[in-house]
Amino acid sequence: MTRAWRRTPLWLRLIGAVLVLAWLGLTLTGLFGARLLRGYLVDRVDEQLEVAAGDLARASLPGAPETALPSSFHITVMDAEGETLRVMPSALTKSQPDLPEITPEEAVDRGAQPFTVDAARGSGSWRAVALPVADDAGTVVLATSLGEVDATVDRLVQIDILVGLAVLAALRWRERSGRGQMVDVSGAEAIMRWMEDMVAYYQRAGVLRERLGLIDTSVFPYTFVPTRDGHAMIAGFSDVNFTALTTIMGKEHLRQDPRFTTFVDRLKPESRKALYAEVAEWSKERTSQEILSKVNEYVLGKQGPGIVATGRVNRPEDTLADENWWIRGALQKVEDPVYGELVIQGPAVKMTESPPRVKWVCRPPGVDNGYVYLKYLGLGRSQLEELGAEGVV
Repeated sequence: MTRAWRRTPLWLRLIGAVLVLAWLGLTLTGLFGARLLRGYLVDRVDEQLEVAAGDLARASLPGAPETALPSSFHITVMDAEGETLRVMPSALTKSQPDLPEITPEEAVDRGAQPFTVDAARGSGSWRAVALPVADDAGTVVLATSLGEVDATVDRLVQIDILVGLAVLAALRWRERSGRGQMVDVSGAEAIMRWMEDMVAYYQRAGVLRERLGLIDTSVFPYTFVPTRDGHAMIAGFSDVNFTALTTIMGKEHLRQDPRFTTFVDRLKPESRKALYAEVAEWSKERTSQEILSKVNEYVLGKQGPGIVATGRVNRPEDTLADENWWIRGALQKVEDPVYGELVIQGPAVKMTESPPRVKWVCRPPGVDNGYVYLKYLGLGRSQLEELGAEGVV
């Protein structure tokens, strides 16, 4: 190794050193940014915990009413000895925090400061705050999973890696050709490669989402609804945004319906189906543009709290006919040796001089077995042919 390094030309060693230093700089910058982002997100979680826990702790124990709280919260009520009396788990995760026994005195010592605990099962962590209830009869512990925080940071790291690789490739091209180039990475296009939350949802909560059609299991309403000209996407799932949606639809009475009162209520299977019918009944009498105009009139005119997201759902042929996607390289045609001409999603990174290439789209199972046997497993071609004739491979 040392001899090979000494025989390497000085210019090549310098290029290698520059690339390594650039990679280290990008990596450290990305990790530092991810750490700052995680700290900021955890601070926001702490603020939500402190507000909600303060309201909850003012309730008496043990017969406190089931206060309607955001579905991400996990509530544990403990007696004066720190033994668990009651648990109201989060509605959006099967995971639970691994909480220690906390007496009212210990809760006072903690000074209402949020703390981090591991999940009782699997990976992940939770942020929690403990407060004594009235008359020091016990302790209430409010916790929320940091799964979304970690998933957001993971996505940032993935995007940093993608951008870092593009920058290194551009530097390498400059050293080889003597010319620079433009590197174009759209944040939206890069994020959409990892935006679907089901991988993180399964990792953090153990939930395996099956086919769900138009009834989303994570948040609702967040769905596609029929319109006079096709379909539209519409979202207004948080409490304040649900207020906006019902106002725009002229169905304010839905907010008093016990099936739809809170975020958690709207996630129940029977509530989702009933609410979808209400929204679809309204949307099918209007075009996608009419719905968008009503939303803009409400949001831009500041007619009330909350916002609603909506937009026309394009048919596949409409999307393929949109020149913007082809110019951006978001869609591209490739000639695959097995499947012929295909339309695929293009790489997120755009580079003017050394653009990323697609070598193949989807290899049939076993197509590379011969290559692996010959190069990595030491089999000769005649041996491979004999094993093939015997049906072994």
